[in-house]
Amino acid sequence: MFDNEINKNLGIFMAQLQIKDVNGVVTATYYKPVMIRSSIRGNSKLWNLFFWPLNLIGYFDEPLPISKNILFTNQFVESSTKQTSVISIQLQNRFVQVNTVFLRINAYVGIVPYLFNVYPTFTYVILFSLCLAFCMLILAFYWTFQLLL
Repeated sequence: MFDNEINKNLGIFMAQLQIKDVNGVVTATYYKPVMIRSSIRGNSKLWNLFFWPLNLIGYFDEPLPISKNILFTNQFVESSTKQTSVISIQLQNRFVQVNTVFLRINAYVGIVPYLFNVYPTFTYVILFSLCLAFCMLILAFYWTFQLLL
C-alpha cells in the first residue's frame, strides 16, 4: 500500500476471503478487520533527529510503502466432494490504494507437517533430544552388557 494521506486516514476496514468450488458456489467466507497505521519514518522525531543530513539532501523524499500481513484462517479444510477452484480476496473500502499484493497459502497435510512448518526450532529440539536419548540408551545397554560379560 502507498504511504499517503488517503491510506493513513482509512481507519479500520474489512478484508474478505471468499472460497468457491468448481460450480461457483461459495463454500466458505472469512472476514478480518484491518487497520493501517502510519509508517515510523514520517512521524518519529528520533528518525528526523538521527537522519537529518539524509533528509536535507532529499534521500527520504519518496515514502516507504506500507506492508500489511493479514492471516485469515488456518481452520479451512477442503472437502473431496467440493474442491476449491476460486479464492477471491476483497478489501472492503473504496478509498484504499493498493500497490502490490502477494497471496501465500500454507497447506498442511497432517499434524507433523504443521509442527515442522509452524514450530521448526521447537520440533528440531524435540527430535534431536529424542534421538540423543535413544542413542544414549543403546550405549548404556551396550556398556552394561560389556561389563556383565
